[in-house]
Amino acid sequence: MLQMYFILFNIRSMKNIKYTDHAIKRCQSRGIPFPVVEFIVRNGKRINTHGDKKYFVTKKQMNSFKYEYKEIMRLYDKIIRNTAVICNGNSIITAMKIIKRI
Repeated sequence: MLQMYFILFNIRSMKNIKYTDHAIKRCQSRGIPFPVVEFIVRNGKRINTHGDKKYFVTKKQMNSFKYEYKEIMRLYDKIIRNTAVICNGNSIITAMKIIKRI
């Protein structure tokens, strides 16, 4: 069931989202799975920063996602809570761990 969700999730999202080389390197070096990055971009809160957009998931959203996306939240709860993604248009520039309050 979970594997099927990720396959469908990736097929839908691969059409619109592109990763820069920098984003791929940073995700791999920081241990951030690509489904988590795409989940944050699709469902997270967005703020403008330096001409780009920063996506992250708030505590309030996390509480509602626990019921809506049970499987992905069970696997990646801590990673989703502590990750922010920077995008420019449909291109993901980088993903980072949140160490301070946004």
